[in-house]
Amino acid sequence: MARGKSYAVNNAAKDDVLCVSSNGQFNLAALLANDPGSAKLISINNALVTEVAGQPGVYQLDPSLAGGSFTYTVQMANGTLSTATVMVNSEYDAGGQQLFNEGFDFDQVPAGQEFAVLNNPTGWTNNLPGTTVEVVASGHAGVVTPDGSNWLDTQSSPGGINIAQSYDLEAGRAATITFDIALHGGQGDLVVVWDGQVVDTINAADFAGKGQTEFTTLSFDVVGSANAETLQIVDTGPSDNQGYAINSVSLNTSSWWTC
Repeated sequence: MARGKSYAVNNAAKDDVLCVSSNGQFNLAALLANDPGSAKLISINNALVTEVAGQPGVYQLDPSLAGGSFTYTVQMANGTLSTATVMVNSEYDAGGQQLFNEGFDFDQVPAGQEFAVLNNPTGWTNNLPGTTVEVVASGHAGVVTPDGSNWLDTQSSPGGINIAQSYDLEAGRAATITFDIALHGGQGDLVVVWDGQVVDTINAADFAGKGQTEFTTLSFDVVGSANAETLQIVDTGPSDNQGYAINSVSLNTSSWWTC
């Protein structure tokens, strides 16, 4: 007597472990690589896994799936359906502000005074040994910071600053350097350096039409490299007692997946 064929439907699609990095995207072909060659995707059974617009076969994971799982269903050559479970073996970092003491408020201005003279602000390195840096209370000389925190005078008494802070940004990860700045008494160039490369040079001409105490926000896009990077701020102007006023120096990183 002839017998009908039977198929191991539940085991046709193979469970898998998915490890994504950088932007949290994966290629469907890689996911199906350990399934039978005839397997055809019917559905990914989770609304938090979406196909990237304009990139057929490329899917984006929602951050909530980091360390979690989802399932997908394929159709085999014989028409049967099979479902597999994918474990997401990745971590997600939402990004955000990474620098320490970005508002220069960890160093308190002594009571009854309007500024503090320091060897270096907390969390920052003074690259000019033997010199000092001045952290100034908001409101001094009419310079009121947008958030009410301290500001840093890019000229000490006297001499231009050269300060730095390092952060190990993953290779290829995007970030934005942002800070508020007012002309105050700035005269020469204020140089912003990231990972050894000059990203911008600011001078008094950039403040045309603005008052000496009016703050403006500057932003610079940067990218991580293979090694730890350093943000450096250098005032190369003539040595006097009044430089630019800077405040809220931040390094805002993009979101990132780590495999």
